[in-house]
Parts: sequence; structure tokens; C-alpha cells
Amino acid sequence: MLQLEQIQWQTDGSALLQCSNSEEVRILALSVTELSLYEGQQLSPDLLEQIQSAGRFREIYKKSLDLLAQREHSIWELRQKLRQRFTEFREVEPVLLQLEEQKFLCDERFSLNFVRSRMANRSWGAYRLRAELQQRGVAGQWIEQALASEVDESILREKAEALIRKSGLPKDLAAKRKLAQKLYRRGFSQELINQVLSQDPL
Repeated sequence: MLQLEQIQWQTDGSALLQCSNSEEVRILALSVTELSLYEGQQLSPDLLEQIQSAGRFREIYKKSLDLLAQREHSIWELRQKLRQRFTEFREVEPVLLQLEEQKFLCDERFSLNFVRSRMANRSWGAYRLRAELQQRGVAGQWIEQALASEVDESILREKAEALIRKSGLPKDLAAKRKLAQKLYRRGFSQELINQVLSQDPL
């Protein structure tokens, strides 16, 4: 039977396990305690599989942190990226759960930050913001909460008016319809579009 010959503690919070068959597996240091591992331990096939699973878990966990360090992700976004990279690994969902428990993943926070960022940097209306969050798999309750918290109707109006000025004031009905379609694609409500296009020249 295989034997766990050595446990080397690493500075990155992992542990390198060396087995008697020369196999090396790197796992999270916490997993050593969870699996009750010790040097000289006999490794049954079941325990060896648990160790290998812990190694896969660590690999996915590390990749997740790398992705989250680049930018915040919704749970759905991160799941899709991990499944593309680790197609055969069943440890993806447990990793996502741990990241949620550790508050590294949070759709509520993601929604708020997403809307806040887009309101500051993009000329988007509420409908576009909602659609973008839906495409990222965010639950409706977090989307509506973020929109209610971060979307200011007066700012939306200013953004719509700025787009009209940038595009040029419509000189006829056809131009006005074309501009209305542009605003609609940006996610502005029909009510707001009608208001800004029917007022005096901006």
C-alpha cells in the first residue's frame, strides 16, 4: 500500500505531499487537517482519491483567485470560465461555494459595482444595465436592488441629452426616429426618450 512519506508546508498556504510512489500532490494546507493526514500514513485507494481531489480543488481555487484579482466576476461568469478550463473536474462547484463563503464571490456586491461603474463610464440606460447583468447570470433581486440604489433618473436624462447633442439635433421625423432607436438600444426607457426628444432644443 502507498505511504505518505512527507508533508512540506509551503509559504503560499499550501502543502506539498510526497508519496512512496514518487507522486507529488499540492493541496491547501487546510485540507491536511480536514483529511487527518500525517507522515508515514498508509494511503488507501479511497484516501488517495480524496488527496487527488484536494489537489484539483487547490488548482481550481488558485485559478479562481487569479481571475478575481483581475476583476470582479459574477458567480455565473466565473463558473463558465472554470468549466471551460477544468472540463473534467467535479471540484468546480465546491470551489465556488467556498469563494462565496469567504466573500470573494458575491453577486449582490458585483451588481452594485457593475451598475456604479457603468453609470460613471458609459451612456447606458437602466434597461441596458439590467440586460447586461442578466447575461452575466445575476439573480433578479440583486439586479433590481442595484438599479434602485445606483441609477439616478436625473443622471439618465443628462446622459440621454448628451447623446442627442453628440449625434446632432434631429432635423426631421426620420432623423428623430433614428435617434430614438439609438437611445433605445442604449437602454433608455421609451418614456425618457419621448421626453428628451420632445423638449426644446438642448
